[in-house]
Amino acid sequence: IGDIVTIHKDQRVPADLILLQSSEKSGESFIKTDQLDGETDWKLRLAPNITQSLDISQLPSIHLSSSPPDKDIHSFVGNISFNDIVAPLNVDNTLWGNTVVASGSCIGMVVYTGPQTKQALNTSQPKVKTCLLELEINDLSKLLCISVFVLSVVLVVFQGFSSDWYLDIFRFLILF
Repeated sequence: IGDIVTIHKDQRVPADLILLQSSEKSGESFIKTDQLDGETDWKLRLAPNITQSLDISQLPSIHLSSSPPDKDIHSFVGNISFNDIVAPLNVDNTLWGNTVVASGSCIGMVVYTGPQTKQALNTSQPKVKTCLLELEINDLSKLLCISVFVLSVVLVVFQGFSSDWYLDIFRFLILF
């Protein structure tokens, strides 16, 4: 956290970053977030005005404060300050980890890394999807199996127990 990273076009963002500078004079940069939210369109990100105009050697003296990490990829609250000038930050100033820079090059400051990144917080074990019809068929199948077994035992009882009565139960099970 606090490291300054340069990312070029078609490179993946290694951690959650605050965009400090872009190769565009306006501070604009586009990213592809398909690995994060499944959307294939490019998203516009903007560098704060106070950092876009700075020299690269001045970037390490920037102070960044942000909200604690959370799952929501559509929100971010923070502040960036340089020489007593404070600017608010929002989601438009972020480059989330595992997104791809689609245009130009960017310089960013790491704000979250490792298990604190938006991608890591949104990663969960997939849940098994079972519909109600499947659950009902499973219950009916269990009931049917138990009924067939009980019927086989009842028929063996009516037939009379012989020395190989257990084989008779299996014969009835196979017949049913």
